[in-house]
Amino acid sequence: MARRLVAELAVDTTTAGVLELLTSELVSNAVRHGPAGQDDQQISLAAKLTGDHVFVEVCDEGGRSEPELVEHDDPLEPGGLGLQLVDRLAAEWGSRRDGMRCVWFRLSHATA
Repeated sequence: MARRLVAELAVDTTTAGVLELLTSELVSNAVRHGPAGQDDQQISLAAKLTGDHVFVEVCDEGGRSEPELVEHDDPLEPGGLGLQLVDRLAAEWGSRRDGMRCVWFRLSHATA
């Protein structure tokens, strides 16, 4: 569902692929690190074009831990690779807490 939502944004083909990848990584992290045992966990996704950038933010009801960029010596080691992709491919990214835990990224784009 998240990939379909961001696929509707008018960006070039290359940006669209990166946008879908990074969005799915953040949504996957929200599902994985959200509150355990809650069937009605809420995750929100906001995506918008702003000038020559696209901004995406994913929020969840997760615990108090902040998202952490984990460096691995072995890139095939499982876990922690989603934020590495975000860090390497996005123009910038960060997190905030405003009642929910939110992780965002900004990606440069050209219009489709």
